[in-house]
Order: sequence, then C-alpha cells, then structure tokens
Amino acid sequence: MNKKRRVIICLLILLIIGFVIGLSFKKYKQTNKNDFNIIKWDNFYEEKNINLYYGTTEKQVLEQLNYKYKVNDIIANSKDELERAIKIMNWVRNNMKYNKNKKNKVQDKGAADILESKQKSKQYSNLEICTVFNELCNSANIISRIGKLTISDSTKIKDNPSFFVCEIWNTKYNKWIMIDVINGLYVSEKNIPLSTADIIQKGIYNLQIISDKSADKYKKEMSEYFYAYTIKIDNTIYNAKQSNCYVTFINNKEDRINMKNPLEYPSIYTKNKYLFEVSPGEEKKQYNSDEVPTMIFSKVMKNKESKNSKSDKDVKKELCIGVFKNSSMEEKYYISINGSPFEEKNKYFKFEIKKGLNTIKLSKDGKTSIREVAFEYKE
Repeated sequence: MNKKRRVIICLLILLIIGFVIGLSFKKYKQTNKNDFNIIKWDNFYEEKNINLYYGTTEKQVLEQLNYKYKVNDIIANSKDELERAIKIMNWVRNNMKYNKNKKNKVQDKGAADILESKQKSKQYSNLEICTVFNELCNSANIISRIGKLTISDSTKIKDNPSFFVCEIWNTKYNKWIMIDVINGLYVSEKNIPLSTADIIQKGIYNLQIISDKSADKYKKEMSEYFYAYTIKIDNTIYNAKQSNCYVTFINNKEDRINMKNPLEYPSIYTKNKYLFEVSPGEEKKQYNSDEVPTMIFSKVMKNKESKNSKSDKDVKKELCIGVFKNSSMEEKYYISINGSPFEEKNKYFKFEIKKGLNTIKLSKDGKTSIREVAFEYKE
C-alpha cells in the first residue's frame, strides 16, 4: 500500500512539474513572439542636416540643483569634464539604489523631483538614475545627454530590451564620451574615451572598459545592447521642446531595421554616425540641401486609436506618419499604400497595419517612388 501511495505521489509531482514547465514555455513563447516585423526599410537618412539642441534657458533651476546637492564640492579639483562627470557618477551611484526590474517610465520628472521623493528604502529605474546624472552634469556646466541602447529583435532577452546611458561632451578630446552610470564606467580605445556610436561601430569586445568591475563580465552582459542607439533631437532641460523626434544609429548593412520595439518613438534612422558626433556648440542652421525626404513613423497609443480602428478586427496596429526634410516636417507629399495610386497628404496622417504585408511608398511629385517601407504582421 505504501509503495502504491509513493508511486501515486511521484506521478502527481511529475504532473505538477510538467504543468509548470508547460506554462513557463507558453509564457516564454508569448514574450518572444514577434507579431510585427519590418521587412523593408528603404528609408534611412543619409544627410547631415539636422539641428540638435542642448542646454537650458532656466539657469536658475540648475543653480538651485547645484547648490542643494553641493555639486561644486563633488567635482572640486577636477581637471576636465570627464573627471568631473566621473565624480558625479560616483555620487549618483552611492546615493541612488538601482532596481533593474523597475520600469523606465517616460515622464516629465526632473532630477529635483526624483531626489526629493527619495526614501532610504527607495529604489530607482535606469532612466531615473540617468536623468539625475544628466541634470547634475548640466548644473556643473558639463553638456550631457541621455541615450537609449536597444538589442536586435533576434536577441533572446526576455526583460529590459533597452538600456539607458549618458554621454558628456569633452572639450579636451573634442568628442562625446559614453558614461554608463548604472555600471559605473566608460569605454576607451588606445586611451581615447569613446562615444556610444564609436562602441557600436568598433564592437565592445575590441575595447577597454575603464571600471573597477570585471571587463569580461560587462562585455558578456552588455554586448547585445550595442546594436542600436537613440537620442533626442531636442536634449534641452526644462525648455519648451522644439522637436519631439529622435535619431537612431544602427550599424547595419541591410535595408531593414532589426531592433526591438523599433517604432516606440518617432525616430529618424541612420547608418551614418555623423549626427552623433556633432559638437553641441555648433551653430544652428537653416538647411535646404536634403535631396530626399524621410518618413517618420510612431505608434499610436491604444487609448488614442480611432473608433473605426477599434471596431475593425483586421486592424492590428495604428501608426502616425510624417515626412521630414531639412530639419523640419514637410507640409505636402504623396503616399501610396499597398500599391494604390499616390495620394496627396499634408503634415501627418494615420496608417492602419493589418494582417499580412503592408507597404508604404513616398513620392515628391505623386508619380515616382523615392522611399519604401514594408511591414508584416503575423498571427
């Protein structure tokens, strides 16, 4: 009897284990399922005619931040911007506990709001920590910006497909330098600190990690993130924004975008790292030399989708589309959807993604296609 009971118990345990494994596998498949793919992206920006914005007109706010957190004391006796930034990075890491599971919410909270809500047990997201570092640097007259690294869509990382870092402008080297605040380091080659675009282009395994931590461990854990890099066109602090668009650098030879969540932001995609190297002090210009306009896509949030889209079960996603040229949005252009005749559009329009192949062509004259993008939605 005891033997029979043991057999039954063993069978029950095996059934429970099998059930748990089955649920885990189902969840994993759902997490890694790619319903929406970009099949063709003949829409890479190849020019250099985009103005990027830095700094703030609200100097008093930065002065108050500097005074309250004694930033000048933190950076005392520093030789250059890099040394000052490292001291600020160390202060941030000592005073803000990172929680990798806390979601990066895009919000209007600045460093003062984030730090004032601090409690001893409080933990911070990747973006919150980078926001504080970025604003403390600006309060110390270090020009800084926040950027986002993103893995490719073929990478099997279930959580956190993106990772925020900062970059500071260094006058000594006359270049941008990546600061990974979360891991407390920067990257160099032959004693020259590198920008994020440099690292993507050269490959993290070929470079030197300047940190107290294991370089090999960092390279192994972070190498997949150095696939694509996104920055804001307007990196100013506290100001009314002149642009809500982004620029993304991809070191990719294919005419497609192979990154996680590619349409999360309205972004211009480029394979040229020039825009990521431009000095923040470069004079803003009125451009008129772009030969080919570029389409910009951004997903429409579910609560903003039209009633017609919600009632149409065939509509899987809704995108907002505009056309960019010479650092501004075009007022008039022509669009062909799924092979239909070109139709005139003004400023922005919405595009419904349905099951199967979805194509969009852009024309300046309503006759000749100059850009083409193809999406595929599978179920």
